[in-house]
Amino acid sequence: MRIAVTGSTSGIGEALLRQLREEGHSVIGLGSRGGDVQANLGSAAERLRAAQEIGSWLDGAPLDAFVACAGIADPAPPEQIMSVNYFGVVELARALRDSLALAGSGRIVVLSSLNSTFPEVSSELVELALEGSEDGARRWLLTHPYVPGQAYASSKNAVSRWVRSTVSNECWIGQGIAVIGVAPGVVRTPMTRALLAEPQGRDVLRTLVPMPIGEYQQSEDVAALLAFLLTPSARFLAGQTLFADGGSEALRRPTRPL
Repeated sequence: MRIAVTGSTSGIGEALLRQLREEGHSVIGLGSRGGDVQANLGSAAERLRAAQEIGSWLDGAPLDAFVACAGIADPAPPEQIMSVNYFGVVELARALRDSLALAGSGRIVVLSSLNSTFPEVSSELVELALEGSEDGARRWLLTHPYVPGQAYASSKNAVSRWVRSTVSNECWIGQGIAVIGVAPGVVRTPMTRALLAEPQGRDVLRTLVPMPIGEYQQSEDVAALLAFLLTPSARFLAGQTLFADGGSEALRRPTRPL
């Protein structure tokens, strides 16, 4: 398989890149500070350039899968969090759509987050993202009082909403492209390292993200699930966001309808 992976130089994306290459797949990795293609996915121009470089790598061959692992969180600027985490996923996926359609059974797997269910989510911000208004979403964040975690939670909520919308969109499902999301809980990555290193940080995480299964995931745990979702065994999974969080979402929202 020919697979493009963003966020490939650290955390879950790096673990996935390593696993896929060990399995014999042809993989191109994108990163903000390295990788086969270096690009800032918070920039529309950089997304376009990244798509063009992927196209050059493909040299006319189909792209079998696109996996979006790149993401940032506080203390990055809120408007940049929204641009990277939502528009860096959706707009790059759209730029790669024709290559994915050539495969006949293309697959997109994107990382959402348990945070997509948190109360910090702004419905206004999510709607602006889903409308495709990157400038509007950025202006909203620059002109409204900021709630810590709001941009991250809202961007991931918007990603999950977008994943769901693809099953009724002929541009995706009609082209044979299935889109699936994965929402991890706390994963031991560079993004969480500082919190997990301090007792106070661990206490905060235990309160916000209770872990019924009793332990936090490693990047490799999530990477293994992402790799499975690229296989024929997962071909009927589409339009859903799977919570791979050790039971946190079910504990936090026990009465959520099935």
